Amino acid sequence: MQQNTEEKQIDCNGISVIYNWETDGGGSLFKDDYVVAVRRLHPDRVFNKCLEWCSGPGFIGYSLLGAGLVKHISFSDIHDPALDQCRRTASKSGLDTISVYKSFNFDSIPSDKKFDLIVSNPPHFAEHAYYQYVMNQDPRKYLDYNWNIHRNFYKNAVNHLSDDGSIILQEFSWASGLPTFEEMIDSAGLKIVNHFLGDYRHPTEGRLVYYIESVKNDSYRIPAFRRYKVYM
Repeated sequence: MQQNTEEKQIDCNGISVIYNWETDGGGSLFKDDYVVAVRRLHPDRVFNKCLEWCSGPGFIGYSLLGAGLVKHISFSDIHDPALDQCRRTASKSGLDTISVYKSFNFDSIPSDKKFDLIVSNPPHFAEHAYYQYVMNQDPRKYLDYNWNIHRNFYKNAVNHLSDDGSIILQEFSWASGLPTFEEMIDSAGLKIVNHFLGDYRHPTEGRLVYYIESVKNDSYRIPAFRRYKVYM
């Protein structure tokens, strides 16, 4: 099935983001929900340096920037067309607080680069799913075989997180639950301080996405608490 790869633009809190079907891994649907989630967790904070990991064309990062929740945004992905769209969006909008990295996780990000907030809508399935067979999606968008990408991400993210920084990842309740990630987060020297369902509602399936927030184990922040129960 041939998909339309014509480029489009979508408003992300005042920033017109360039994208197409081929580079959209779902962020165009969840970008506003992500802003609500970050604001709910940190209503009085503006993050200085933010990284959108597995960024695609940057729906989430640009939405957070446009909403005034972050000052500087970096994008990281392995897919050249998506990174090109990130750059062209920044150029078209006259944004000079943008960095773009072609990198598998943190492999090509400078070792001394640290972030106050790391966000992502990463691949959500540990095996091939209906996206491949029904929607003709590239596995690059949805497949993290055996959760190896997540495991490597958390292992290295701790070295790129500021002392009072947060990692807030969006996951998909059809494919995982909190127990899926607890051990890898703990092994990386991080601790979970929040998990909750997002507000986004699928027309027929209800609330599908959930968020996990983790911080450094030695962070001075408050002990773990739960705002919402996640369906496991």
